[in-house]
Amino acid sequence: MDPNSEHGKDCLGQAGLSGFKAALQASVVSGSLYLAAMKYSPFFRNTFSASARTALTIMPIFYTGYLRMELSMHKCMQEAMPEYVSIQDDDHHHQHHHQRK
Repeated sequence: MDPNSEHGKDCLGQAGLSGFKAALQASVVSGSLYLAAMKYSPFFRNTFSASARTALTIMPIFYTGYLRMELSMHKCMQEAMPEYVSIQDDDHHHQHHHQRK
């Protein structure tokens, strides 16, 4: 799919918005858990360094946003290209090719 086409621009816009919403939701959960852990868990406060605590809080936000954006793009691509051939069909061809040798 051409990203400069109208459908491509719509897909990119929808995927970006979907990823942003998912990251925003994940930030609420992750931030709440971070605040609770800092307040109630001496183990969390004393065992992990500041950078480790930051990574544990930020990485779920980035991962959730990225994953949601990728899944949204994948869904949009499937809708745009229904003639997509599954990987299993490719494997089937590959197996028959090797059996002939």
